[in-house]
Amino acid sequence: MNLNRVGKGFAKPWLLQSISLSHPEPTPDRATPANRPEDPRLTALRAQLDGFLATLHLAHALNGSGERIDLTGLDDQIGRLCASALDLPPAAGRSLRPDIVLLGLKISELSGALRAQPRG
Repeated sequence: MNLNRVGKGFAKPWLLQSISLSHPEPTPDRATPANRPEDPRLTALRAQLDGFLATLHLAHALNGSGERIDLTGLDDQIGRLCASALDLPPAAGRSLRPDIVLLGLKISELSGALRAQPRG
């Protein structure tokens, strides 16, 4: 993913319209019961979500320092992550909801910062 700013922010905001933003922040403890290991697909999706959050944090910092960023392709990757979450067992998919909502909030924050940045 290239972090050079092009366009007006997040390219496909409709991806986030179906996410309710009223859900609480994710809990720090993501552990499953001791007698049942976490689904490896769920573990991979959690790692992917953490990577997206790190990318958004970096993009926000770069934008704040006046750097141009390009988030082309991020919306497609997040769409694939959401589709993969639907392939999980229902309880496992639901466990990702707080993290996906947090991701949506961070995207909205970055989008607002991109729109507020003076164009030069």
